Amino acid sequence: MFEKYGLLPVCHRLELKLLDAAGEYSKQWGIFLEPSPKPEKFLEEGDLVQFGNSSFEILFTPGHSPGSICFYDSKEKNLIGGDVLFQMSIGRTDLPGGHHQTLLDSISKKLYTLPADVKVFRGMVLQLPLDLKKCITLF
Repeated sequence: MFEKYGLLPVCHRLELKLLDAAGEYSKQWGIFLEPSPKPEKFLEEGDLVQFGNSSFEILFTPGHSPGSICFYDSKEKNLIGGDVLFQMSIGRTDLPGGHHQTLLDSISKKLYTLPADVKVFRGMVLQLPLDLKKCITLF
C-alpha cells in the first residue's frame, strides 16, 4: 500500500506492539512478512475517519487484540467490525494480546448499545453484512 499509494497505516496506539511483532508471530503459521511501516497517526475512541461522503466514528473495542477498533457510520447504520463480531460468534482471543473477558465487555458496552438494525461487516472474508441483532443472539 505504501509503495503503490503512499499510504501509511493508522491504528490504535495499543496495536503498535503487535504490529512491530507481526513478523515473528506469523512465522508460527509459515507466513513470512516484511516489517510494516510505522503508523502515520493513531486512532482513538471517538475520532472520525472520513472519505468521500462517508464518515466513520472510531469505537475502541479491545479483546480480539489490545488495540482493536470498529468503524461506525451512524448515518448509514453500518459497522465495520473487523474480527470483533461474527454471526453467532465473536473474534478469537487466543492469539497474542487477546483477552476473552475484555472482548465480551467491548461487545456489551460498545456494540450492544447500537441500534439493532445496524449492518455488521466483519473481517477476513468478503461476506454479506449481518444485522447486529443476529450477531448478538448468543450473548
